[in-house]
Amino acid sequence: MAASLEPSSNEPPVYSSPTPPKAKEHVPTDSVGESLAQVLVGRHFHVFPPDMSRYRITPPPHYPEKLGEGEKAPRIFAPSDASKHIFLERRVGVEVLLKAQDVVDGLNKKIIGSAPLNEESSRKLEEVFLSTLPSLGSVELENAIIAQVLNEKIGISKFHLRELKGGSGAKIYGVLIPDDKGKLAYVVKIMEGKVSELARELSSLQQLSDLNLHHSTLSTVQTAGKFDFSHSKTVRTIFVQTGAKGQPFSSHLEELGQATSKGRAEKMDVLARGFQQAARGLAELHLKHREKATPLGIDAQIANLEMVKYVYDWVRGAIVNGGERGRIPLTTEELDRIHQAAIKGIEGNWGMSGYSHGDTHLDNLFYEVASGQFSFIDTPSFLASVDAHGAPIGFPAYDFSWAWCSISDNGLRSGLSPTEVEVLQNVFKTGYDQTMGDALPPSTAQHFAALHKQLYYIAKANENQQYLTDNASTIPDAKEKIERLQLVIDREVASIKSNFLSP
Repeated sequence: MAASLEPSSNEPPVYSSPTPPKAKEHVPTDSVGESLAQVLVGRHFHVFPPDMSRYRITPPPHYPEKLGEGEKAPRIFAPSDASKHIFLERRVGVEVLLKAQDVVDGLNKKIIGSAPLNEESSRKLEEVFLSTLPSLGSVELENAIIAQVLNEKIGISKFHLRELKGGSGAKIYGVLIPDDKGKLAYVVKIMEGKVSELARELSSLQQLSDLNLHHSTLSTVQTAGKFDFSHSKTVRTIFVQTGAKGQPFSSHLEELGQATSKGRAEKMDVLARGFQQAARGLAELHLKHREKATPLGIDAQIANLEMVKYVYDWVRGAIVNGGERGRIPLTTEELDRIHQAAIKGIEGNWGMSGYSHGDTHLDNLFYEVASGQFSFIDTPSFLASVDAHGAPIGFPAYDFSWAWCSISDNGLRSGLSPTEVEVLQNVFKTGYDQTMGDALPPSTAQHFAALHKQLYYIAKANENQQYLTDNASTIPDAKEKIERLQLVIDREVASIKSNFLSP
């Protein structure tokens, strides 16, 4: 889960340090019959609403024409902008990056899961990687090590420190520079016992930066090291990277939902431009090294079948518990038919592999209005889409569908109307389709990938509604929140029925 820019307190402290202290089961497909129904060929997610003409865009040049012939070295990544690579090596160290990649290569990089292929060998690789990290000594407090690193490695002595929320188990802090209008400048992650997480962070950012993307930007690694607290000799790691510019798209949607009618149209136009840029950036990633792509492999297929089976079971249980007359306007019979149709449609129609971010919810996609700059954050999941030789093995349709579905979920929960959500989704899809061109994944793959996230959002909204209902007396605006969640459920169910149950 990505860090959220929610402060832990209203007034973050200011630190001044001119002299810092030293210191899942395979789902069989034969049960649905031998005949593979091509039920989704040529179908689109939605029909453009009448006012879509104002958002149509001119397709940018396709990227495959710019791709090279590939390299014969074990890894195909070769930066066309060597300065990025040299900067990373100088900041972190060549040996550290090499050992980080050894750790990544020693882990299971399938689309889901990160368990070691060989626990003992992976542990040894982590130990070697940890030994290569520069030691920053012992300190009394976390603030002290942050101040030391920022001062010695980056040259910053005065800063605001804001604790951010994160789901990886790491402690995450945002560094805001007073002289830079309080904007987020750096992100600091402090980890205990998560050596492989740091290895993934470094390796993913190195490999992504080597792809030399033009329509998206990435955080730049500033430094990484290890330290301990004087009262505990457990080794911890610290990692500093630049902060993404702008705000996550989830925050932009919240601002749009709160806007009055006077400024709403302008904010809508701004956000539409942001999703256009995000679509181009995502498609560019999916198209990189297209000449190395192959039909999606069996491991990725099985992983995605398992993920859909998981959310199918979740929603089915919710329907049963609701007595078939609950908040989810689906019967178990309809849901079963949807699941079977999805499996039939995807068999043999997965499309080609590609690089993928792997975690494209809208908290991980940033947009800066002033510059029009789109950024990715939280990139370790990218490594699941890269094989041992650097070739793409990911499922691009999953990347697109997660972001596309998140526009609906985040948007409706933030107070957007269904029409506004429809417009933004179509802007995003149009930009993506036009950039991908002939490389666009089959509609079967897109619908199957979307089904996973749609069922997930249906189940989650249903659970949230139950919680709000049970605690309505203590939660402000509980009724309005319940109504918005129902919009999410109703809209996703209608989309799923249209995709899989329509004649």
